[in-house]
Amino acid sequence: MNSIEFDLTINIMPILWAVLNLISFYLGAKIGQKTSKGEDLTIPTPTKVIDNFIEKKEYKKQQEELNTMMDNIDRYDGTANGQKDV
Repeated sequence: MNSIEFDLTINIMPILWAVLNLISFYLGAKIGQKTSKGEDLTIPTPTKVIDNFIEKKEYKKQQEELNTMMDNIDRYDGTANGQKDV
């Protein structure tokens, strides 16, 4: 390890340490507020997060299809001109 790499490491570590301390403080404050209000702390499981992501993705796809259908209804003039495939 040369001196430049060592100097960069020495200079970056305190910044990284400070950022991690701020993140920890923020998370602790949020958890403390929830527990002081009597709310339960629910930590989502990875499967729940993935399921929510998939549901949101499917919902977004359905919304886009519905919006396309509504646009097609608005553009309808008796012909197929300006219509989009659903």
